[in-house]
Amino acid sequence: ISKNDLKRMLLWAADEYDFAVLKDIASAPPTAELRPIEGGEDGDAGQEHTQTDEEDMGMTYEELGLYGRLRKISRCGPVSMYRKLCVTWDHL
Repeated sequence: ISKNDLKRMLLWAADEYDFAVLKDIASAPPTAELRPIEGGEDGDAGQEHTQTDEEDMGMTYEELGLYGRLRKISRCGPVSMYRKLCVTWDHL
């Protein structure tokens, strides 16, 4: 499932069923939480994880979703993906 689709579904459910906690979940930065929290011990309240998936991958989930759509829906291989992305991401 696409992370962007999941986030949209969480935001919809938060509004539809009045579950505010789902908005908190959707707004949290995605992290694998593989690195320990800096400057804190396990269970410290208010500490933030310094690792985020998007920083580790070097790309956003929106960009990764585009890769998935090109591969699965458009059935692109590496070369055709490159050509389409050169047009789509003309800022690079």
